[in-house]
Amino acid sequence: MQRFETINRQNTNSAKWDRALKKSTHPEDALVFSVADSDYETAPAIKKRLAKRVEHGAYGYTHLGDEYANIVKAWFLRRYDVTIQSHWVLSASKVLNAISSLIHIFTDVGDKVLIQPPVYHVFKPLIEKSQRIVYNNPLVKNDKGYTIDFDGLETAFKQGVKTMIFCNPHNPVGRVWTQDEILTLMRLTRQYDVLLISDDIHADLISAQHRFYSIAHHWMKDDKMVVVSAPSKTFNLAGLKSAHLIIRNHKLRQSFKAYHEGSFQSGLNLFALEAIKTAYTACDDWVDAQNIHVEANHKLAIDMLGECEGLKIIKPEGTYLLWVDVSDYNMSGETFTCQLFKQENMMVAPGEQFGPGGEGFVRLNLACSTAQTKAGMKRMIRFLKQYKGAPQDDLN
Repeated sequence: MQRFETINRQNTNSAKWDRALKKSTHPEDALVFSVADSDYETAPAIKKRLAKRVEHGAYGYTHLGDEYANIVKAWFLRRYDVTIQSHWVLSASKVLNAISSLIHIFTDVGDKVLIQPPVYHVFKPLIEKSQRIVYNNPLVKNDKGYTIDFDGLETAFKQGVKTMIFCNPHNPVGRVWTQDEILTLMRLTRQYDVLLISDDIHADLISAQHRFYSIAHHWMKDDKMVVVSAPSKTFNLAGLKSAHLIIRNHKLRQSFKAYHEGSFQSGLNLFALEAIKTAYTACDDWVDAQNIHVEANHKLAIDMLGECEGLKIIKPEGTYLLWVDVSDYNMSGETFTCQLFKQENMMVAPGEQFGPGGEGFVRLNLACSTAQTKAGMKRMIRFLKQYKGAPQDDLN
């Protein structure tokens, strides 16, 4: 039986824990639900493989060989029912590095790049630091959740926007886009000759009631589309720096390869290569068990927080993230985050950092133990009951 127990990540150079704990007056008691990585160990088979490779003792220049692409190809077929060819698979150190390269290769300074906020907060600075312009086409929120504003998309494309970053499943709102939504999106990008970059990094983290559809299910030979993904969210491997791109279009693929080779960015970290080989060949059962665990954590959190009148939560369809509307408590997400940390020593992510539509929300990462989830929800409930209806000025 797989166990998903929170381990002590203090003083391990954890971006999530060490940064938060530096701000805490009682770090030994802090609970952190902010940065999107897991607080439990990776799959046992990966730990074993890495330990064996360390024992070998030589860590020299690394050659990917054909095995890497074939393993990614098999994973896409087995896990997503997507057929790709091995030569479509390219490597990168991170999803963000890959997206940044794509923007530099296929757009010009001053071009607009479309995103759908509230969305992963690094997309915006990535575009801006590339000297491109962010074009926001916000998701549409209703009582059932979030949908894509397809009218807004078409308007943007008619106005000349030629590049779009698509988040599937969507961070932070937890949508797993349906086949119909994917097909509508692809029809528009084809019609207006738009480069579609799909960030599928959360593709393995899907609830039992939903199915993941990639743009790769339906793309054609000459489509201007790229899938970018990684094992980092699924297997808690972000620190090893491993990602992959799937590019069917020959011209796009050759341009990306030339850019990466010309800037000497090709290749993977040796231990990342060992990890992904094991993750994608020997860990399917672990991934399935993790999904059951994460969905149970979601249910636990939603059930517990249900006693807080005015709190609004839409059950996520995928990811290990929980998107919570706290606006009825008369505070912004920023205020909520600061005061929760101050009063309860618990860190979450403020919704405002995810762009327009994130105001009055917070994001919680529940890739942790059941016990940590329960403890965190108790602190949130205590905090919310204390501050329900308090004037904004009283919270500062």
